[in-house]
Parts: sequence; structure tokens; C-alpha cells
Amino acid sequence: MAKYTALELVQHMLSAIDSDEVSSIDDTTEARQAYDHVKLAYEELLGSRQWPFTRTNFVFESASSSAKPTRAKIPTYISEIVYLKYRRKAISYVTPEVFQDLVDQRDSTATNVVTWKEGGVPLTVFKDRAPTYWTSFDDEIIILDSFDSSVDTSLYIAASELTGYGVKTPCEWPDSDVADTFVVSDLPEKYFPLFRAMCRERAFYYLKQMETPTDTRFIRKQKIHLNKTDSRVRRADSILRTAPQYRRK
Repeated sequence: MAKYTALELVQHMLSAIDSDEVSSIDDTTEARQAYDHVKLAYEELLGSRQWPFTRTNFVFESASSSAKPTRAKIPTYISEIVYLKYRRKAISYVTPEVFQDLVDQRDSTATNVVTWKEGGVPLTVFKDRAPTYWTSFDDEIIILDSFDSSVDTSLYIAASELTGYGVKTPCEWPDSDVADTFVVSDLPEKYFPLFRAMCRERAFYYLKQMETPTDTRFIRKQKIHLNKTDSRVRRADSILRTAPQYRRK
């Protein structure tokens, strides 16, 4: 199994639809069109599911203040959060409805809380203990249910530890006239048969206006297969039970 250059993918696509041979992507208009579909196939592949090679560790982005001390922003490139820790303690995700019910039970006049309005709705968080739960009402801002004011005046970004799925640095595709030897370096080698089939399917559908049931079946089977065997690290049953994952809507 090998990685293919952009030119090799374009040549494969053109050969599949019985088009003219090219020695460079910039040789013909159709080759340049095929190259555009290589880029689109890559985006389609990345967006089709949460692949292990897009799993990454990250930290919050700042969104808190003394008036709203337990807010944090999800980085824009993150599409799903797998788990969250703050000061080395695992924080459990709960739905917005459960979180709201939880904080609504707190006395907003007590001396050990901070209250503010989020989207017009009051939130009351403790300020004398480490957080236990977190949620997001809008897929952009994370809110924790408490913080320890003897340690932090608000959430300390460097104390957050998160794991999720996302591509921080998107693939930078070169212009067609210098793309012949370009290889998608962040795509693991075992995904290239699927990637090539997706390129070929796009060539038939968009360049020749034909459907390819064989490729469609292969792509479906490859996605199922890779979903079952996608991780290069064998996963044993964890001793610790983790909270459900949180995925952006």
C-alpha cells in the first residue's frame, strides 16, 4: 500500500473515464478539473466521520471573566470533545437541560456562588470547589458548574486538558501548475485506497456524468472496515468508565 501523488490520482481518474493521458496536472482543462475533485474528495473523506488520525489534545480558549468565571471557548477546528479534565480532574459532560436543572437548585444569594445570565437565563456556579460537570448551550462556549476561587479567579486555560477530533492545520493544496508531486502528508497510508476510490467516483459522476456502483459499494465497505479497524492502537476495555462524548451539532 502506498501514498499517491496528486498527479497519480489525477492520472488514475482520467484513465478510469477513458480520458486523454497527461504528464502534468496543468496539461489539460479536464486534468485541472480532476485535481479540483481530488481536493473535494479529501474534504469529503475528512468530514464523513471522526477518524483517529484527526484525534488531538487541546486546551480551552479564553472566554471567562471575574463576572463569568467558568466559561471557556471551544477551538473552532474541534468538531467533537471526547473528554475534559481540569487541574487533572475528569469533568463529566451533562446535557444543557440537566446542567440548567442542576444550577437552578442553587441559592443565588449565597456567599459561595457567582450568578450571571447566559443567553438571558441565570446560571449559578459555586466558587469554593473544583468543577464536577460541564455543558455547552450553543456548541461554542463550554460552561463548568463551579471553580475554586482560592486557586483561580476564573478558568485557568493552561490547567485544562481536553481530547477531541479536529484538524488544526488544514491541508494546503498547491496550485495545479506545481501540484504534480504533492502528497497529502496527514492522511495515513491505509486510507489511500478509499481516497482513490472516492476520487474515481467523483471523476465518473462529475466529469463523465456516470454513476459507478462498484466504486460506491467499495467506498461503503472501506468506510465500514476502517471504522472497525481504524485505530493503530489496540483498545482494551477501560477500567474507568467515562462520560458520553460531546459532539457539535
